[in-house]
Amino acid sequence: MATQTKPLTKIGDALPHGVKQALLRTLFSAYGRLASTRAPYEAIFILSHMRSGSSLLATILGNSREICGYGESMLSYQSARDLDLLAGSNLYRLQPWRLPGDERYMLDKLVHDDLLAPGMMPMLAERGCRFIFLLREAAGTIRSMMAMADMNDALAASLYVKRLDMLEQYGRMLPDSAHAFLLSYDDLVRRTGATLGGLTSYLDLQTPLSETYEVLRPMKGRTAAHYGKLHLGHIEGGATASPEAEISEHNLSVADDAHGRCWAVLSG
Repeated sequence: MATQTKPLTKIGDALPHGVKQALLRTLFSAYGRLASTRAPYEAIFILSHMRSGSSLLATILGNSREICGYGESMLSYQSARDLDLLAGSNLYRLQPWRLPGDERYMLDKLVHDDLLAPGMMPMLAERGCRFIFLLREAAGTIRSMMAMADMNDALAASLYVKRLDMLEQYGRMLPDSAHAFLLSYDDLVRRTGATLGGLTSYLDLQTPLSETYEVLRPMKGRTAAHYGKLHLGHIEGGATASPEAEISEHNLSVADDAHGRCWAVLSG
């Protein structure tokens, strides 16, 4: 009688969480090292915050034949070995155990502080990693966070400011020789052509990035509440309007100041 092979993640469901995670890290690292023997991969990190348009940007980048990735891997970067882990994780999640193709880059997006310490930036830069910083202005971000997570303006503003402080630290830790790309949410959705052209040049891609895209396998079925208009398959001509939730003058002022400081450091 024929037997059916179960996916690795289904088999792992019966294991304790810690054992399963350790097993996956080991297998993904080995898979990434094996895949990298064809040609060493470079890494692209989208460094951003919640409700910034980072899922849209990651999807556009992930549609390039030269870039393998889809969004947040939720990997924690503690050494250069974790870059192999990223390669194995991305290859598996996009199409389990497939052979490497034309990919030159492995992509990850980081919007949480605990996944990357600022002290890791020089090592990643030395390994040739590319850094794309994406920021959204305070009012739109805070209102979008309030709508998505049902949080009040004080909490949303606090989380926004905390994350911008970390992004500022990332920028300060980058060596002068490292090159990063800075863009805003408005650049992505209102000045799309010029912005994607700039990213194409920054990454030295053979084929230009396009504002039309396919939703990638790990993102399919995600709710619109969390990913907005990602399912449309193209960028609309204007920014998505955030609900006009009330933000106190004090909270907005603190958040605006944090945005200004962060932008100044990253653009300097």
